[in-house]
Amino acid sequence: MIYSAYQADKVTASAQTYNEKLHIHTGIHFLGAGSGSTTIDGGIKIAAYEVMDLLIEGMTLKGTYVAGNDQAVITVSATTNLINFELKDCVLDGENESGRYAFHGSSLVRGTLKITGTKFEKFLG
Repeated sequence: MIYSAYQADKVTASAQTYNEKLHIHTGIHFLGAGSGSTTIDGGIKIAAYEVMDLLIEGMTLKGTYVAGNDQAVITVSATTNLINFELKDCVLDGENESGRYAFHGSSLVRGTLKITGTKFEKFLG
């Protein structure tokens, strides 16, 4: 979890592979060093009552945060109001895993969903 971040903070991840599950609980600008340089391998869970204006940029995302039926690279908790989400210049990697999804959640985004310069690869469907 990114514990010390507050709404609208910029959180940077240097060029390396992070083998961990990431829990985001507030609207931040999460900036990597580029999709060929920064990798989060463990999935991302977005969970809080309200997460507003979340931007994830410049990284590869793979793995899953939650086991079982929620085999998604990015999982949005059922009780989360995600308002305005942007995914920019990223790679979402399904790792050729059967049943893996890019996103999972019962109410994914309210407001604006913007995906630019992002590749979805190795998702089997």
